[in-house]
Order: sequence, then C-alpha cells, then structure tokens
Amino acid sequence: MPILSLEYVLILFLLLVIAAALDLWFIRAWKRSRARRVRNGGKAPAAHSKADRRAMQKSPAASGTGTAVPPLANPGASGKRYRNGKFHQVEVVALKKESRKSAGKRGEKAAAPHATLSVPGKSGRLAHVDISMDLPEGESIRLTLESVGGGKALPASSIVGGAAEAKHAALPAWTPGSWGKSIGDALASFTAEIRTSGRSLFILALILYLATRLIGLAEWPIYFFTDEAVQTNFAAGFLENGFRGNDGELFPVFFENAGQYEMNLSVYVQLIPYLIFGKSVFVTRAVSVLITLLGMAAVGWILRRAFRLPMWWSGVLLLSIVPVWFLHSRTAFEPGESIAFYALFLYFYMRYREDSPWMLLPALIVGALAGYTYSPSQVMVAVTGALLLISDARYHWRHKWIALAGLGVLLFMSIPYLWFLHLHPDANRDQLAIVGSYWLNDISFLDKLKHFAGQYLNGLDPRYWFLADPPEGVHHDIIRHLMKGYGHLSLWSLPFAAVGILLCLGNIRHSRFRTVLIALLAAPTGGAVAQITISRTLVTVIPASLLIALGVSWLLALLERPEVPPQPEFLLWWKERAARAAAVWKALRESLSMRAAYSGFKDFLHGWGERAAEIAAAAPVAGRIPRVALALMLFLVLGSANMYMLWDSLANGPTWYESYELYGMQYGGQQLCAALEDYKEAHPEANLIVSSAWANGTDEIFRFFLPKDFPMRTGTVLEYIQNYIPIGEQDVFIMTSEEYGVAQASGKFSEIRIEQILNYPNGQPGFYFARLMYVPDIEELIRAEKTELSKPVEDRIVLGGEDIRVVHSRFDMGELGAGFDGNPFSLMRSQQDNPLYLEMYFPAVHRFTRVSVRVGGAPTRLTVTFHPPAGGDPAVLSAMVERASDYRDVEILPDAPVDSSHIRVEIETVGEGEPTHVHVYEIVLEAEGWKSGILAPSP
Repeated sequence: MPILSLEYVLILFLLLVIAAALDLWFIRAWKRSRARRVRNGGKAPAAHSKADRRAMQKSPAASGTGTAVPPLANPGASGKRYRNGKFHQVEVVALKKESRKSAGKRGEKAAAPHATLSVPGKSGRLAHVDISMDLPEGESIRLTLESVGGGKALPASSIVGGAAEAKHAALPAWTPGSWGKSIGDALASFTAEIRTSGRSLFILALILYLATRLIGLAEWPIYFFTDEAVQTNFAAGFLENGFRGNDGELFPVFFENAGQYEMNLSVYVQLIPYLIFGKSVFVTRAVSVLITLLGMAAVGWILRRAFRLPMWWSGVLLLSIVPVWFLHSRTAFEPGESIAFYALFLYFYMRYREDSPWMLLPALIVGALAGYTYSPSQVMVAVTGALLLISDARYHWRHKWIALAGLGVLLFMSIPYLWFLHLHPDANRDQLAIVGSYWLNDISFLDKLKHFAGQYLNGLDPRYWFLADPPEGVHHDIIRHLMKGYGHLSLWSLPFAAVGILLCLGNIRHSRFRTVLIALLAAPTGGAVAQITISRTLVTVIPASLLIALGVSWLLALLERPEVPPQPEFLLWWKERAARAAAVWKALRESLSMRAAYSGFKDFLHGWGERAAEIAAAAPVAGRIPRVALALMLFLVLGSANMYMLWDSLANGPTWYESYELYGMQYGGQQLCAALEDYKEAHPEANLIVSSAWANGTDEIFRFFLPKDFPMRTGTVLEYIQNYIPIGEQDVFIMTSEEYGVAQASGKFSEIRIEQILNYPNGQPGFYFARLMYVPDIEELIRAEKTELSKPVEDRIVLGGEDIRVVHSRFDMGELGAGFDGNPFSLMRSQQDNPLYLEMYFPAVHRFTRVSVRVGGAPTRLTVTFHPPAGGDPAVLSAMVERASDYRDVEILPDAPVDSSHIRVEIETVGEGEPTHVHVYEIVLEAEGWKSGILAPSP
C-alpha cells in the first residue's frame, strides 16, 4: 500500500537521523573526553563553578600583581586530554624579559635560569605533572615535554607562558587499549552531562515522543474522522481554486466547515505536504504531530528556564503519557496544534517575566496563532492574557515601552481577525448557534452566568479528568475521544498534581507559579461558553503536566543527595523540612535521656527543638541517591510507560470499543474506499449506492480517499424500505451491518445476494456489498405500512416519582426509557417521523423552568408546547442548533416558570423532510421542586 510504504520510509529516515545524531554526539563526547584527559594527565576533570572561575579571575595572579603561575595540567581545567603514555622528561627554562635599555647597557642578554625535572612513570600508565613557579613580574617560561609511549619516543611538545598563565600541552601518545578508555570517558561525559545539563535526555525524550506518535500512525486511532480529512481537502481546494477558500474568498482567514468558520492554520500547514505527498492519512496526521512537537519542547523549556529543575526533560515524557494527549496527538484535529502554540506562549511569557523582557513579543505572536488555529482557544487565550495582565501589572508598567511594543504586535496580529469580522459580521453568533450555546437563549444575564459557572466547574472536576469511568452526574465524552481503561489524566498522577498545586500556592508571589495556576484556571473557559467536551478543554493537559512535573521533582528532590547544580530553592525548602522531621525522633530520645537537665516541660520542648535543628543542620539532606541514578531510573520508567501505551493502543485499541458505526468509532473510511475501488475495477458495470449512515461528513471522507468523479452515489437502503424506488440489476448496495439487519427483517426483498463483506477490527461483518430484489407486491406493502406507522404509540413511564402517560412517535431503535435514563449515549430513534414527538400528561401541575434535549450532529429544532391547566392558548417555545460534529444539548429556558400538566416535545431534524430518523439521546425536564428521571423527586 502506498500509504504504508510512505509511512515506513519516513520512519526509517527518522531513525537514520536519530542514529546519525547519536553517533555525532558520541564522537563529540569522546573527543572532549580525550582532550580533558590530555590536559589533566589522565585524571577525570572536576567541574569549576561560576563562583570558582570568578575567584580565579580576581586572584592576584590573574590580575598581574602577583607571581604565582597556576598549575600546568590543572585537573579542573577543560581542554584536550593525553592518554596512555608517560612523561620522560620535563625541561623548565625561565626567560628573563630585558628591556631594550638595560640590554643595551650590558651588551648582551642575561643567561636564563635552566631546570630539568625527570618524572618516572610505569609503562602504559598515565603520569601527572603539576608545576607551579614564583616568577617576578615580566618573566616568562618555556616548558618542553617529551613523551615515551609503547617503548617509542614521540615528538616533544613545547609551550611558552608568562606569569598567571596556564598552558596545556597535548602529547600524541597512544598505546593499545585506548579505545576502551575512550568509551569509558565518553560514558563518564554522558553521566556528567545528565547531572549538570540534561540536554541529551531532553533530545531522547523528544525522539521517543516522535516514535510513539509516528509508529502505526495510520492504523490507530482506527477512525480517520471527517474533521481530519477536511484539513487536506481544503488545502487541495485552496490550491485548485487559485488560493481561494471554498466560499471564494482570497486567502481566507478562516475556512468554512459545516456552516461554521473555524479552521485557519491547520489548513495552511497542509499545503506543502499535500503538494509533495498528495492525500495520505499518515502525512496529514504527521504534520500535526510535528507541530505538537513544539509544544512538547516548550514544556521542557519552561521547567528548565523558569523553574530551574535539574530533570526538566521529564516534563516531555510526563506530558507524552497523558492518555487523552496520547490519543489526540496522533490525530489531525486542530486542538492539538493550538495547544502547541499555547505552550510556546507560556514559555515565552515566562521568559519575559524571568530574564528577557523582549520575549513578550514572540509570546503575543504564538498566542495569536493558538487562537487562529482553533476557535474555542480564542476565549481561553484572551482570558489567560487578561489574568496575566492583572497578575503582573507592576512588571508591565516597569517595562512599559516593551509592553507598548507588545500592544503594537497584538494589534498587528489582530488585523486578519478584524478583517474576517468585517466580511462575516455574524460568524461568531453562528458559531455559538451551531454548538448550541446558552448565550443565545432568551434568558437573563444572571442565568447565563450560572450556566457558565456550571460548565466551567465541570471542566475542572477532578473526577472528569482522573477517573476512567466517572460517576453519574459527571460529564462523559464520546468513546472515540477515550482510551479504554485510562482516565483523561492518569490516576497515579493525581497526588503529584496536588503537590504541584501546593507548591504553586506556596510560591504564588513568583510570577512563574502564578502563570501555571492562571493557565489551569483559564483552560475550561473556551468549552464553558457552550458545553464542556474534551476537545474544547484539551489545553488543560499543559498546566496539568507542569503541575505533575513539579510534584515528581519534589519527590525526587527528597531522595536525591546533594548535587551540583543544586535543586531550586522552592524544592530544597521542603527537603530541609523533611530532614528536620527525620531528626525529631532522634532528638526526642536524646532529650529524654537528658530530661534531668531541664528545669521544666517548656524548657524540655525548647531543648528538644534545638537538638532537632542541630541534627538536621549536621545532616541537612534526607536523600542519598545520586542524581544520575534517579534520572536514568525516571527516564526508564516514563519511557517504558510511553512504549507500553503505544503497544496497548496498537494491539488492543481497535477492539477497546466495538461500536464502530455513526455513534461509535466511525470506522472504515480508508478501508471502505479501498474496497470500493477494487470492486469497481472488478465490476465496471456496477452502479454503487454507498451508505452514508456510518460516519459524519462522509462526503469529505470519500473526497479524501477516492479519485475525483469516482462513479458512485451516497444513499441508504432504508430509503428503499420506506418508499418504493425501482431497483436495477446493476444496482449494488453497500450497507452497514445495522442496515443489512433492517433490510433482512423488513420482508420487502425477495433476494439479498451478498457479493462481498468488509469486516470490522473485531472480525464481525461491517459493510455488505449486496444486490437486492423487491417482493412482487412491494407497492401495496409499503402503502399499508405507512398508514400503520403514522399511528402514535401510547406508553407510561415513571419520572420524578410520578406515573406519566406518554403518546409518542414510533421508534425503530431504543425505547422510551432510553430518553430518560440519565445515560447521555443511550438512543431512541424515530422510525420515520420528523419531527419525533412526545405528548406528556402529568398527574399534577408543575411549574416548568427548563427543557433540555441531547441530540447528535444534525441541525435540530426543539419545540415545546405548554398547555395551561385551566385552558386557553398554549405557550410555544422553540430553540435550534446548526450542524456540528459532536453531541450537544438543545435547551429551552422560559423567562418565567410555566404552569402545565400537559406538554408536547417535538425534535425535528431540519432540512431532511419525512421519512427521516430523528436521534434523541436524553430528555431532561425541570420544574420547581421536581426533575425528570427515574430518581425520587427533588426536595
């Protein structure tokens, strides 16, 4: 398959680049190791701190006022190394600097002092020479070193230096076994780099992130959703239409998708990959993966530059194994790309606050890009910016000229958006209508704030984030956004996140800690404008990962022995308290043994505390584990977790959920299209009628995978069941397994000849390729059935403790109880009625305050008619939502409570006529002191 071959070629190229980078790094480390050994006489170098270097620069010798010459071959200096030889002879010659005037008086140069020093050494072993001399100011020395290696004299090396100078000679001596020593030195350099810098582990963490995203990228997630396909489709259309969008706009700011303007950068970044590779699942998703790599790096940089964590690279691995991020970072959905820019925004802003005020400018640029990439991010970025403006107002005023320049950058980045609003003034309102936002409902502003607060708190609910199966009453996401058995955030990370929050609260006077908390608080705001879903609140993974990394670093700081550079002060504070807590018991025992020396209980307590402080001061560190050991162990654990999640998702992910159709995984785009091409090639005369009921936006999926003008049409066999439509001999129906079952049970076909079956990942039949033939009396049969189906059904149900009579449309899926069971994914579907209706008769009058209906992605209108108990004209209220790609709630909130004991609820799929299947997932009725549901009535 071309897609697979392209995938494996790119992965192989990536692995070759990684191997080359590792080779270059190892060679460089080996050369540095060799150079240091030459300069240090074969001994391992000891790092000099900045304070040591400053002290050396301020020493009398360095200033020229003294005469001490620093030791040659200083063990602490950096430079080239000398291996496996021995110094045979060192000749020291002191040359006195004579002025021209004194030399002219004497007529000749004064004789220079001469000294020879022989240094014995064992064959094949390193010898170390340390020479320091006191020289008057203005004098210099020449040092000649002759080396013997392997019984063979090698060329001598001479250096010349004056007072306060340290010179190093590299002798080209080699003996057998030096390669083994070089490898050991390279490994020593590697461990030293882990202890002091950590850049190598950071690079390896990014490489591991790429590997766990690119491997099997086209195979899992098993769906290729319409919102992914549309990115490349729009890029192709943009190029074909002469740089115009699908509505004819030149270089559009946002592209229109299903009636809403929401895509921008996610389309433009697909242009070059499309030109090079064409349409490919792997390439489309890989582009998004590479953009998210920027966000991964930004998390590591934040922990390094802002928080000074020695193991700052761990943030990359911790974010990489966040389950909800693991899933979404392997798709081409816009939220992942927007989050990457938001992480960069936080990084640049913290740099602006900590060490480089001019970093405000790139922070504003990438923040704007986050908003242009995904529309809900606009609210979140704006809220973050407003809170940071207030939080750091003094700092902004102190750097007011830079802040003024930032305002100019912000205005410049706003120009495309302002131009877009000029061209589409109703775009934001239409967007809110499509997602069913309560902000457009005819209710008071206070009620809108109450709804916002409720949705906002849902977005911060720990149960929603950390539990794999949240309890009833907590928002549930659809299964294609979940990894089965995993919470959105891993449950084991909850204690570390809690510690991270405590650390931020304890250091809230510092801007970097406030920024993390502000990002956490701002994350749900974009989703709370309508309804919380994981795609709208996915940005929470960035501050959550930072908090988890702080919590993990706190634990490691307690375990780690003293290292250079030291842990940041906000972690050492906890370590000192831990050391004092560990000394309490020992101090108590000693104080009890000396209790006779105390004058009273108060004196005893005072002495006990002083003794605990003394013990803690003598051994202030509780940890005893070297940093390198902790770092390698942490990398191994987190890296293994990444690899396990990759294996689990590729091996078990396809069968985690076995609902593969429209309201499940929407599996089959790539597989079905390949089967269609093969079938058409084998049967060129066939007239293909392909079901569109298995996924949202199948037209975009077919447009992505099938050649242009591929001979087929979309439709469903249900049209032929509910209406008489002549079927030709060449008509081939491609049906889902559900549609096939309905066709079999209908009794309207004398023959269903199956020619091909395309299975789901669990091995069950998924799509049927079949030829159909009507029964002889089909027209009379359908006419009689329509007459029967138009008759309503009467049923009874207990809601809020009341026995209610309900007259409703006929259902072909689900039952009446599915609409009131509290499960937002259980379905009742009308057999043909559009609108689906329910006449509800209550035994008592209620004062209704809210009616809410959960529907799918089709444009839907909700109409509720309240019949007054005393007769008269009924109150009719209506609300509508436009097409979307997700579930949403349509709500009716009367301005004032409406009294009624008889209401009619109508749910209409707009623009599809009748017969049509109307899908309803949940109906909620609320009145004063009463709420629908199987539970007891509210007090």
